[in-house]
Amino acid sequence: MGIRGSPMIVLILTLASAAALNKKFSAVAEKCCPAAAFQCCYNAIDFNLRLSCAQIPDVNRTDNEMIRCVQTELHGENDTMETGIGHLGCCQTFKNDQTDPRSMCYVTCRFFLHTPSFNSSEKLYMIEECRLTNPLYTCFNDCRTVHNENKAKGEMLTMYNETELCASYRKKKEEIPSTPTPLDEVQFNQIAEDEPTPVDVEQTTPVTQKVARPPLIDYKAGTIAGLPATPLERFFNKVADLIDLEGHLKDLLDLE
Repeated sequence: MGIRGSPMIVLILTLASAAALNKKFSAVAEKCCPAAAFQCCYNAIDFNLRLSCAQIPDVNRTDNEMIRCVQTELHGENDTMETGIGHLGCCQTFKNDQTDPRSMCYVTCRFFLHTPSFNSSEKLYMIEECRLTNPLYTCFNDCRTVHNENKAKGEMLTMYNETELCASYRKKKEEIPSTPTPLDEVQFNQIAEDEPTPVDVEQTTPVTQKVARPPLIDYKAGTIAGLPATPLERFFNKVADLIDLEGHLKDLLDLE
């Protein structure tokens, strides 16, 4: 009875959980979206869609207002302030990226900031993972951090300000100029001082002197006094004799 009842209990709990979520989603949609946009808002929450309901007639709230409200109701106000629709301007980081001709990261950034069903961590993860090599994500994150700091101080929020480094990330490698840094006067003088003084080659060329070679090795003699050489030792001694004999012949013929 207990074994047969387990699947039924799981089913009941699943249905109860789904009903609770449906009730929560309905409450959020009713609170954040006008009646005319209720179904549009509910579907955006339930199916993780981009919330875009402002085009519906009689909707007097902007999409951004509805998105901010939905994310706050689902994940809390701090989550919305961390990463939300308010950071949409930071998506300019990925715009006109020449290394991303299809603008995948720009589209991804805007999509997830317009999708309130995802929390802040999920949004950041998806934006960072829009491509395997994503140096522009650092620029986006810096923009988001500055935005949050200014908002916490009550200062006016500024648009995305691009740095030279971030601009270089959006260019193809062959288009990035590689102009060498010019030397200043101090560096130039230092190099001149360190330059070696020319020396007369004839004075520094060493005189080659012939070194007397040792006498030929007697391979018939033992390697140890009083003992006959083994066949292997005699073989290596013959090789040594041939090498040394070649040197003696060069000395006799005065060859270099």
